[in-house]
Amino acid sequence: MSMRIDEVIQNSYPWLNIAEQAFASLNIPYVAPYKATVKQLHQGAVGKHRGLYLIHSETTPPVFYYLGLAKSPTATIRGRFQPHYAKLTVNFPALYGGLTAKKETQWQFPKNWRKGVRQHFLDNPEDIPDYWTGRQKHDVIEPSNHDWKPQWKAGVAVDALPVIAWDLSALEPKQIDDLETAMIRGFKPVFNGSKTQI
Repeated sequence: MSMRIDEVIQNSYPWLNIAEQAFASLNIPYVAPYKATVKQLHQGAVGKHRGLYLIHSETTPPVFYYLGLAKSPTATIRGRFQPHYAKLTVNFPALYGGLTAKKETQWQFPKNWRKGVRQHFLDNPEDIPDYWTGRQKHDVIEPSNHDWKPQWKAGVAVDALPVIAWDLSALEPKQIDDLETAMIRGFKPVFNGSKTQI
């Protein structure tokens, strides 16, 4: 079950002032987030709404891994999170989307994500390889390297990673989009890649 951020939790996460500043910079009333885990978000125990979610470490200072959004009227952060779960867990079959030849993979796994996952979570000496053969959108591609296995660092438990989520269902899509940009500037999540340089 998710936990609403109260004063005690707010004091435990002083860095949430970055989010408060993002709301204030856009003249949007602050919405208190709730706390969950990657597993809860993946399994749909939370996240059945539009908004933003921030995956982070429990270390001090924290590492901010990824800030995601669901802004369209029918989107949910739980739904938008599914490809990101496949990246966090390096699930090649899910990322590829089946085992048949096709023009492109179901979900992309950009280099900034691969580099970040390897750096923070894996002990594999080599880079995370491609999970298809050929050039996407140009050639017919096929699955590749699906027998490659991530070697997790000691203590890494992706499902237990904390998530802070904001239910922003009352906001317009543009407001959620603008908040994402402002929060990425503040938090600088490592898997958001070039967006952290906005």
